[in-house]
Amino acid sequence: THDRLGRLPLAVGMRVMILHNILTSVGVVNGAEGVIKRIVYDENDSGDRVAKAVFVQVEGAVVNLPGLEPGVVPVFPDSVSMKL
Repeated sequence: THDRLGRLPLAVGMRVMILHNILTSVGVVNGAEGVIKRIVYDENDSGDRVAKAVFVQVEGAVVNLPGLEPGVVPVFPDSVSMKL
């Protein structure tokens, strides 16, 4: 797939790095590191599980979203395509 989360092996407890500025005002920025806390999957028409959202506890992030632990933010799939 063209989804960044579509082919990556993901696991709770896995260390990850944020690659885009998502919430710059609270420290969820390009290069910030964190740990996967939860993964929400969906099933596509072929029966494959596809990550719908990944909840990451970002080190140093000063964010408190309702229903989540402090520092945890949802990261959603982002499609990319390139033509050469």
